[in-house]
Amino acid sequence: MAEGLVKIPRSFKQLTRRVVIGILLTGGIASLSTLVPLYFYVEKSTDDLALAYANAQAVAVQQQLEHYSSIAAQFSSRSHIRQLLYQYYLGNITKSQLISDSQSRLEDAARLIPELIMGYRLDSQLRLISEYPGPAEYSELPADISFAELAGKPLYYVAHTMGNEFNASSKTAIYISATSPVYDDEHQAIIGVDILLFSSFAIQGILGNLNQFGPQTEFQLVNTRDRVYLKFNPQTQALEHNRLTEPQMLAMAGYGDQAFVFHEQSESGKRLSHYFVPFQDSQWGLIATTPNKTLAQGLQSGLLWILGGILFYALVGAYLIRQWLQPIIKAQVERTRQLKDSNKKLKLANTVFEKTHEAIVITDAKLTIIRANSAVARLFDTDVTNLKNKSLLDFVDHEKVTDAMREDVTRHIRQLESWQGEVWYVRPTGSKFPALQTISPVGNSGGVATQLIHIFNDISSEKTAQKRIETLAMTDALTHLPNRFAIEHVLNQAIAKADTDHMNDFALLFIDLDKFKPVNDTYGHAVGDALLQAIGPRMKEALRANDVIGRLGGDEFVVLIQQVQQRDDVRHIAEKLLNALKKPFRIGELSVQVGASVGIAFYPSHGTTAEALLDAADNAMYVAKQAGRQRFHIAQES
Repeated sequence: MAEGLVKIPRSFKQLTRRVVIGILLTGGIASLSTLVPLYFYVEKSTDDLALAYANAQAVAVQQQLEHYSSIAAQFSSRSHIRQLLYQYYLGNITKSQLISDSQSRLEDAARLIPELIMGYRLDSQLRLISEYPGPAEYSELPADISFAELAGKPLYYVAHTMGNEFNASSKTAIYISATSPVYDDEHQAIIGVDILLFSSFAIQGILGNLNQFGPQTEFQLVNTRDRVYLKFNPQTQALEHNRLTEPQMLAMAGYGDQAFVFHEQSESGKRLSHYFVPFQDSQWGLIATTPNKTLAQGLQSGLLWILGGILFYALVGAYLIRQWLQPIIKAQVERTRQLKDSNKKLKLANTVFEKTHEAIVITDAKLTIIRANSAVARLFDTDVTNLKNKSLLDFVDHEKVTDAMREDVTRHIRQLESWQGEVWYVRPTGSKFPALQTISPVGNSGGVATQLIHIFNDISSEKTAQKRIETLAMTDALTHLPNRFAIEHVLNQAIAKADTDHMNDFALLFIDLDKFKPVNDTYGHAVGDALLQAIGPRMKEALRANDVIGRLGGDEFVVLIQQVQQRDDVRHIAEKLLNALKKPFRIGELSVQVGASVGIAFYPSHGTTAEALLDAADNAMYVAKQAGRQRFHIAQES
């Protein structure tokens, strides 16, 4: 044997071989012990993360649908239009009167909603009253919309095939419908229904822009009650509708209203994952369907290598681990990036909350302020920090809050329904302002409101304009005295008060100027108008502070004498008026003299309505004028 060569004993080689084999076996077993739990953990984590993304998608879609429902609810709660529909429901006005008085208001409101295509107002028998188009673009609407079907579904859809439905080139348009009943003042009887059709472009945009799964993913808006779904096709970027399959219905029935994941093998052999998220308090939900490549195929290949040879299995296993983990890690990194993008979008939403011009306050169920944006601070003329943790009730003008309003708000919150109405608030500086306030409750799983979202719109300018219009409507333009409409209103109030108190009788004086026409004819209408303007102040000198003067028109005036104890008191006042009016009036450089004839009617002796009292006093005035003018006459007992 050559020098330097050492023969290795055979037993040592066997021992070494056994050790190596043992190490490889231990590595293989350890690999299996690691890979199998890792396989299930990664698959569960992938499902959980995908379900979370599907849930975020579902929240965005549901918020858009709730936005449509909120718009429909605002339409049905508009007070003036609802009162007109209520009068029609009671039979007090005709359908043509209802359409004439409400159509323009409905159309004006519809034009402010960009996504609205068409609105339909139905009566309590679901008969069409009026249509009001919105500004959204559309190709055409179906002529046979089933209002009876849509009226019973708060959120649904209308599918319309344009062209021959058997033609492959035909297109189907999907419109989202939102239905809201119109209630009477007591919120007991349904007096009508509003059905609004919206464009589906917003829903398509949400499903397309927020898609975290990939271009092969399909989204289905499912209605478990009616067993239908709307599918978003990523290739055509459009919505398609169809009925749910029996396997889908069975899967959803098994899980109820809980989010879940189920897998199935498609007809083409692809493994598909379905992520279902039901909408809260709704029959609708969202299913995201995506092709799923799991670790199962890789593990099967690995087991085949193990069966072929333990040593080779260990070597290939290390390679497979690297190959398997790389795409998973890459996918996790990608999804982490996507999660950061989602956080950026949440920050953007927070920025919108802070920068929007609408004042928004979030409170708990006891109206303690949790959060308020800067628009609220501007509206209340204070700092946001001065609002947090304070009760919103601290700023309410309680003098203008009725018990009925409190009960109405409480009832809507308990029913998790939005409420809208006018509420007066007091700023820390002491100034008061009216706000059109919308309260939207957020409930927990038990159906109890835990938070309230308040949106305020300052309507001070609208209230000022409304008050000015009411003042102009009740005031004579020339003399600035109450006009006929205002006098009749005051008379009706006096009659109601007298009927209630059973002791506050009153008198009505009808005054017609004597010799007024010659003044107009001689000096012109400018002097005549100036004389009419001087009549009111002259008469006030002869009257008590609580007596009311008004002008019916021309040279006719009336005076309401309230709280009459004795009729002689009224005669005395009439004498004072006659004496005051026969004194000369100074109009510029002119001295003008007129007189008056006065008719007197007492309530209730000469009439129990405003019209009857005016007629009685008018007739009495003519008797006084025929008797020689410059005198008064009391109406005859009826």
